Amino acid sequence: MFEIYVPLLRGQGEWRAVEAVHVDGRRYRIIGTMPQDEEWEFLPGEEVECETTEVEEGKNALAAVRVMRVPL
Repeated sequence: MFEIYVPLLRGQGEWRAVEAVHVDGRRYRIIGTMPQDEEWEFLPGEEVECETTEVEEGKNALAAVRVMRVPL
């Protein structure tokens, strides 16, 4: 189990720490549930690519930057 950050849709620059499982390389699958009063850019169950990003002033962490699409 890992902690990654996902951007909130309300309020630019705000992040939420969420639980994720490592899939491969920089890929993680978001697990858990999203609180009813929040909207995340990436949803539970989605596989996302993560990069080290400043999530708070002076704090860098793994953050989801894009959804990984599986080719058909």
